Amino acid sequence: EIKQQVLSGKLDVNAKDGLGNPLLNRAISKGTPDLVKFLVKRGADVNVADKQGWTPLHLAVALHSYEKAKILLDNGADIHARLQDKDTPAHMAAWYDDIPLMKLMINHKADLTDVMGEQGTPLQTAWYYRQFKMIRFLENYNYQKRMAEIKKIEDFKKRDDLEKARKIGMQRSRNRFLKETERER
Repeated sequence: EIKQQVLSGKLDVNAKDGLGNPLLNRAISKGTPDLVKFLVKRGADVNVADKQGWTPLHLAVALHSYEKAKILLDNGADIHARLQDKDTPAHMAAWYDDIPLMKLMINHKADLTDVMGEQGTPLQTAWYYRQFKMIRFLENYNYQKRMAEIKKIEDFKKRDDLEKARKIGMQRSRNRFLKETERER
């Protein structure tokens, strides 16, 4: 029914109901992923917020709707959008202990160091709500990320050391060549 109204021009994809709830939020809460995709492709604002600051992405995370959240993120939804209480979608995924959604947030460059109110970062939010699976996941993710950064630094140092060794080797070869040429004179 919504698709028909949009196609016929009777309903604007960015319309809001009397309470200020965007049509896209209604599609997130009661519709199918196909309806969400339809509205987005027709120009629905993926970052529109209701009166409380809930964007379609916040709502998709709160409803544990991975597929709808992915559609929104793939179409430009703001991963850093905040509710009035400063929650980002990543904080909500931590709060709701939803690891697949947190992975999706991470893959779309969520800032896991972002501090939100008294609950802090998404990891601190998971601790606050005692979401132990999420705590383990985020601590492991942070560990792997730190190890990757250390490896990059070590690789850089190795490359730097190799470059220094190459330059020293070239310098030694040059010096040896100069000494041999001086002897021949």
